[in-house]
Amino acid sequence: MKQTLLVVFLLSFVTGATWASSECNGKTRGVKRGIVAEGDTERRVLNRMGEPDRTVQLHDGRGNPVGVEWVWYVHGHNPRTVRIWIAGGKAQRVCDKMG
Repeated sequence: MKQTLLVVFLLSFVTGATWASSECNGKTRGVKRGIVAEGDTERRVLNRMGEPDRTVQLHDGRGNPVGVEWVWYVHGHNPRTVRIWIAGGKAQRVCDKMG
């Protein structure tokens, strides 16, 4: 439990400015196969969203890996970018940006 909290703290510290940006407009994302929400497991996110278009390894200030950012580019009538940060095997943040 302490290790998971440490990972979440480090991840929030490293990406805090990004998470606070206006592009995060909710804690869930509706998809064809259901809803993805903060706290969902990696497996559930992949089952609902499919494989990400892009994967970015997140590191702390010392270069240690603290999590991963998965990115999907949703095309169509309302194009958007969906970004989900994963740490400790769970979705820590779900962001959805139009355009």
